[in-house]
Amino acid sequence: MNFLKTKPAVILIMASMIGISAMAVNKTVADEPATFGTEQTDLNSYLTEELTYPKSLVDEGYEVKVVVKFWVDKYGNVLNAELMSSEVTNDKVPGKGHIELFEQEALSTIKNMPKWNPAVVGGQHAPSQYKLPILFKTL
Repeated sequence: MNFLKTKPAVILIMASMIGISAMAVNKTVADEPATFGTEQTDLNSYLTEELTYPKSLVDEGYEVKVVVKFWVDKYGNVLNAELMSSEVTNDKVPGKGHIELFEQEALSTIKNMPKWNPAVVGGQHAPSQYKLPILFKTL
């Protein structure tokens, strides 16, 4: 399957870092949530660069929201990425297997992320869980 890296496709990362919905392992809020890079925009920049829109579907104009849940362990590794949900957010009716292409792209990109800066709880690095919504959209 060919994927498009350039316009007219755009990928919007909807993670407004609602801690992207971060929760430490013991269901407490981390003193410092895990972060990707040094700037708040680093996560968006990385995902915008790495995620691709399925080239064969560009003309279809799907807007697809995929939510991925994953853990950042105490060493900063991304683990246990899994699909939480996916939906078409515009009036397009997807063909068989089309949504799965977006799901696979989102999961693969998250699973292959470089290390994060781990969360801190009580002065110690701690694992934390995140939910990251990603919106695939063509221009």
